[in-house]
Amino acid sequence: MPDSPQVCFAELVAFVTGVLGVNPTVPVPAAGTAAWCALDDADPAKAQAVLLAGLHWGLHLDLLQLARAEASREIACAAPWARWATEKHRGRGTAYIPREKVS
Repeated sequence: MPDSPQVCFAELVAFVTGVLGVNPTVPVPAAGTAAWCALDDADPAKAQAVLLAGLHWGLHLDLLQLARAEASREIACAAPWARWATEKHRGRGTAYIPREKVS
């Protein structure tokens, strides 16, 4: 499989819930908070909080990808890019500024 930075939130949820057996709806202290730090290292809630933080980050990246894709489509439709590229390739495009002789 080619290396891709694309993140699929649904795959993350499937892995965390199906393979690891973590229920993301069970409330646990947020990773890194004082309540999380107070948990014993062997407490499963501590590891679950870290997994949920990873899920949250995956959701953030997935939504960011969607927003970037939408912005890209809007930019592509916003202007006649192909015509401008053709004009640029041909030279000056439609602009013409006559030279003036300096005496």
